[in-house]
Amino acid sequence: MPFSGEAGVLEVGVSRDLIRKGLTLHGSWHWNLADAPKLMQLIHRCGPQLGRLITHHFPLSGVQEAWELQLRGECGKVILQPWE
Repeated sequence: MPFSGEAGVLEVGVSRDLIRKGLTLHGSWHWNLADAPKLMQLIHRCGPQLGRLITHHFPLSGVQEAWELQLRGECGKVILQPWE
């Protein structure tokens, strides 16, 4: 069960949510730069499917609005664009 990013508190019932479902939870503070080529290949192969996960685009000036949207859990992936 991989997670990416930070979103505050996540309550997990170890027995209910992990053990009984046979799931393993891994967390990471950062990603390894050595994995970048494999990640880019995956993005290249799965690009159209990945695009379906993106629900919102914001200019950099909208970073606060984007962050609040994510904190409320009202979106999929959010893209910050460097142009207005």
